[in-house]
Amino acid sequence: MFYVSVPSNHISLLYVDDEPELLELGKLFLEKSGQFHVDTITSAQEALRILKTTSYDAIVSDYQMPDMDGIAFLKEIRAEFPDLPFIIFTGKGREEVAIEAFDNGADFYLQKGGTPTPQFLELGHKIIAAVRRKQAEKALQDSETRYRNVVEDQTEFISRFLPNGTHVFVNVAYCRYFKKSRDEIIGKKFKPDIPQEDTNLVRDHFLSLTKENPIASIDHRIIMPDGKFRWQRWSDRAIFNDGGALIEYQSVGRDITETKRNEEDLLLKNIELQAAYEQLAATEEELRSSYDNLAESQRSLEDKEITLNAILLESPIPQFVIDRDHKILYWNHALAAQSGIMAHEVTGTDQQWRAFYPSGRPCLADLLVDESLDTIPEWYADKYAKFTLIDNAYEVTDFFPQMGKAGKWLHFTAGLIKNRNGDIIGAVESLEDITDRKTTELNLRKMNDELHAAYEQLTATEEELRSSYDDLVKSRHALQESEDRYRNVVEDQTEFICRFKPDGTHNFVNYAYCRHFGMQRLELIGQRFIPEIPKEDRGLLRSYFASLTGEHPVGTIEHRIILPDGSVRWHQWSDRAIFDENGTLVEYQSVGRDITDWKTVELDLRKKNDELRRAFEQCSSH
Repeated sequence: MFYVSVPSNHISLLYVDDEPELLELGKLFLEKSGQFHVDTITSAQEALRILKTTSYDAIVSDYQMPDMDGIAFLKEIRAEFPDLPFIIFTGKGREEVAIEAFDNGADFYLQKGGTPTPQFLELGHKIIAAVRRKQAEKALQDSETRYRNVVEDQTEFISRFLPNGTHVFVNVAYCRYFKKSRDEIIGKKFKPDIPQEDTNLVRDHFLSLTKENPIASIDHRIIMPDGKFRWQRWSDRAIFNDGGALIEYQSVGRDITETKRNEEDLLLKNIELQAAYEQLAATEEELRSSYDNLAESQRSLEDKEITLNAILLESPIPQFVIDRDHKILYWNHALAAQSGIMAHEVTGTDQQWRAFYPSGRPCLADLLVDESLDTIPEWYADKYAKFTLIDNAYEVTDFFPQMGKAGKWLHFTAGLIKNRNGDIIGAVESLEDITDRKTTELNLRKMNDELHAAYEQLTATEEELRSSYDDLVKSRHALQESEDRYRNVVEDQTEFICRFKPDGTHNFVNYAYCRHFGMQRLELIGQRFIPEIPKEDRGLLRSYFASLTGEHPVGTIEHRIILPDGSVRWHQWSDRAIFDENGTLVEYQSVGRDITDWKTVELDLRKKNDELRRAFEQCSSH
């Protein structure tokens, strides 16, 4: 295919006409504007020979020429260069000539005659329009191909289907999960087998999607072909036409079976912990001192679990995408915030290593793109493993001493992106900062040593109390195991993203932000918008933003807001203050999420801890 290139200073043009005087006149007028470089030739056959070695941005040709006329010349060009702009510029004004020109792929048909200046000025406009239109078409095709490849290689299940269940699109992950080919699903009424207990829940979920509230999420079970039950989480959007009629659904899902199992285990362990505390209240006076120390350790462990829960409520996972030549295509905001490297600094380069290493070396995504799987141990030793859910994907956990003040632990995964033919066209790599998780593990080991010492002290007590002590120690281990499992559960929420000036004027908001506050993008962009804050939280918020300086530009805060319907919700925001080269504050970038459900759980847990503490203190006073 002929590649169209439009330089910023001029357009290269081949002008074909059997009248040399007209060629010279046209070349003079067009090149005088400074926008064109024109080569002229008097024969279409000679033009075809030149095109075998020379590329042009466009061709202008006469219609009536000896040996080969303009239409025959156009047919030859379209067979060899289907995307090359071609304009018929002729003195023949017959309607049938124009129709034949357009039928064979001419971009424009322009008739000679009249004053040269406006005639060649119009010709110049037609050439520019044709070239830029071809350039835009190619850019759109490239963008569509890149977007389609990224969607196809996501790990989430993506589908679009009609209200009657007929599927019109599914990605590779969807087909792989349900073990069906795309031909078995597209155009068919495919519906996964859902347990009877969840049927009404799913039905009510889809009935709740309206034109005013078209988006919602749901967790439910499905029955796999092998009879096993799996949990899924789906985010669904109902699509309506201008008349308000439902025409289609778009769904994005993922398997959350392990998350659900861990939640059930956590609830069971909490029940066991409460039973252990009730049994502890029956112990004798001589063990009170030992029990006090052990209970204090127990409360500290619970505080650590609450802290870990807060750590899990992070911003979106940092991620970048490279092409087949290792050039960066995408560098998301989360990675920019974590690495301090803005997207415009590295996009289009092969410097993805800068986010992790002090000098150039291949990242995990680079090794996958080169299919150098046998060299992964050379770079990552025993720190890597194959990703279990996706073919040709790997994960690595490693320590990076040069990051931060004391180094950071990162867990990152990488997978290939392929086109429809199965050819590798790039790779995507995601990373997660697990330094807090590693620190918590070290703290747990320390607390385990302290509890072990307490256990050794309690072994000297009477035989009748050993059973109670053993149960309490077991509950401590159960809580630790619960925390370990919970640490691996990462909730994928839809964050609210905005950028605004110090006076509150917004210059960017994403769709999740608009949907949450019930406003349109045009109502926010360029406007001063500040959500209503409860009076009790306003001082905290003012102090928080005042604390963001050039030396410490990043911070996180949790506070309440009052929505337009009067309801009070808890938010968690991660904010970055942006300063110019003179140190003047020019903008804020914020990523937020609704944490009301987490706050409710946290308050319930604190309430239960207070009740257990009072029960223990009452026991200790007897």
